[in-house]
Amino acid sequence: MSPHSLSLLYLLFSVSITPSLSDPRSSEAALICGNQTASNSTRQTVITNFSSAMEAVSTQISSSSYARTVNGTGNETVFAFSECMKDLSRSDCELCVAQCKTRLYSCQPFSKLIRSGRNYFDGCYLRFYNNSGGGGSGGSGGGNGNSTTELD
Repeated sequence: MSPHSLSLLYLLFSVSITPSLSDPRSSEAALICGNQTASNSTRQTVITNFSSAMEAVSTQISSSSYARTVNGTGNETVFAFSECMKDLSRSDCELCVAQCKTRLYSCQPFSKLIRSGRNYFDGCYLRFYNNSGGGGSGGSGGGNGNSTTELD
């Protein structure tokens, strides 16, 4: 094949191939914040458990397309769940959940101690809730906020 033919062949293939851009599908569909708040006496424990749960979600999402975690004990236990649509790449899933998590802070889990929130994006969702009493391990609260468990 002549060099001219190779150049023409290269030009033909490079023009016919269109680049593919990834889309994390991170358009928000719904943000739902609970209306119950934790008491000020449990503020630090709830904040610690919430932060630890969100970190565990990020860690699990980076190795799977879903995350389920329980952090804390008693009435201050924080549960968090997240999942990506099956067609998202790993990096798009991580990006979607990160953006979902950022928007979930609009529920003000730190300043108002909101006990629950859900955020649904086109490509993923994230939900958290804080055990609001009567049940859970320990029953009456007083958790130390340092136990994290992955659910199966």
